[in-house]
Amino acid sequence: MKLTYIAHACFKLEIGELKIVFDPYRSGAFGGAVGYRPVDEEADVVLTSHGHEDHNAVSEVKGNPRVITQPGKYDINGVEITGIKSYHDPNLGRERGENIVFVVKSGNISLAHLGDQGFIDETLTKQLSSVDVLLIPIGGTYTLSPHEATEFVNRLKNKLIIPMHYKTEKLGFPIKPLSDFIALNQDKEIIEINASVVELSSYLPVKENTILVLSMQNL
Repeated sequence: MKLTYIAHACFKLEIGELKIVFDPYRSGAFGGAVGYRPVDEEADVVLTSHGHEDHNAVSEVKGNPRVITQPGKYDINGVEITGIKSYHDPNLGRERGENIVFVVKSGNISLAHLGDQGFIDETLTKQLSSVDVLLIPIGGTYTLSPHEATEFVNRLKNKLIIPMHYKTEKLGFPIKPLSDFIALNQDKEIIEINASVVELSSYLPVKENTILVLSMQNL
């Protein structure tokens, strides 16, 4: 599996010839708050966690992708995709709506993209117990905060943790920066690489939770 961090919560996952894009954003959305360069990727599949413009800009993706916006189980070219219903806030969606956590499995590697998961859900942590790679929002306000994301991660074992959805100079949302999450996780191995593309098998398996910080391609 080759993973590219586009920006914000948008990633591209390549499994052989299959290209999957998670949560494409619309550049300039929310009155210009989303200041990242436009998504310029081609995909076979687009997975969107919920209907906000910083996560569901399917029209930004090139090609003729299959778009999945609902929970359920899907098999695409032998790749297993599972959408798990969750919520954008601790009041079961009454504040900001529902969210979908997508788990993608191919061969002996599985990856979960948490979308805009908004609180620590014990049922969800159990469902993710066998996942190898976790793409987790850490900025707070609309998602897990740095403290909540840390607690969420600490309930899981032997995961490669990739933080996303945090404050940068190109994002106008009132959320926390990556440094807040890193400061809370000094007990873990932290690998920061000056690249937006990574071959996940190079970092797996891990014997304990390891944080992998990727650069954003569209920063």
